[in-house]
Amino acid sequence: MVEDTQAERVKSVGSALRLLQIIAASPHPISMRDAAEAADIPRATAYRLVGTLVAEGYILQDKDSQLLTVGYLVLPLAGNLLDKHRIRLAAMPYMEELAKAANIRVRIATMFRGKIFSLGCVERPDLPPIHSYFGTMTSPHSCALGKAMLAYMSDEELAEIVRISPLEARTENTITNFDTLCSELKTVKQQAFAIDNAEGALNQYCLSAPIWSRDGSLVAAISVMRRELDSVLLVKEEVLRCAERISHVV
Repeated sequence: MVEDTQAERVKSVGSALRLLQIIAASPHPISMRDAAEAADIPRATAYRLVGTLVAEGYILQDKDSQLLTVGYLVLPLAGNLLDKHRIRLAAMPYMEELAKAANIRVRIATMFRGKIFSLGCVERPDLPPIHSYFGTMTSPHSCALGKAMLAYMSDEELAEIVRISPLEARTENTITNFDTLCSELKTVKQQAFAIDNAEGALNQYCLSAPIWSRDGSLVAAISVMRRELDSVLLVKEEVLRCAERISHVV
């Protein structure tokens, strides 16, 4: 009986977190019904779990429409991660230097559960800061950051990531064939940098280089973005040098 009760509690926690993730990921306020269906949770259970999350401040529910959005108490958790993330803290000074010297946007990301998870962005000096890149998650095959990390993974790791994040097209340039991706990753490994040829978004070209820890582990990648491929290739050496400098301090 005790084991059954504990199992139910664990299941409830998992269901509540799944609901929170779905609500947070929705581009617009979402209904209880849609959240429950997306989480594959009975609606009665979803009502109970959402009620608890609303009461605790992790979900907001509009009084009139009853639609759900992520709550304010998620922000301290995210802020704590960003403020204490060792790799991000070590990389930021070098990213700021690169952004200023090349007048270019610089991002840093890591791999988390088969997705590229953004840890931060330094905007080019002539534009206001962009904060929306914190915490965004992207399929790795469709961005330079992802390919810069996939290139150094084993065949088994790559197959597992593709299982989690299928090779879906985001633009007409996105690589959607596994053999083509593998060929691309061999090139990435040979040249030590990856290119996003408008594969994640139209008219956005990125160049990315991997970041290694001092023990030789692949831990992250940085990237830069411009509107023309030739333009982003002009700063290749600066990006590689920045990634190398960060690798010496993480």
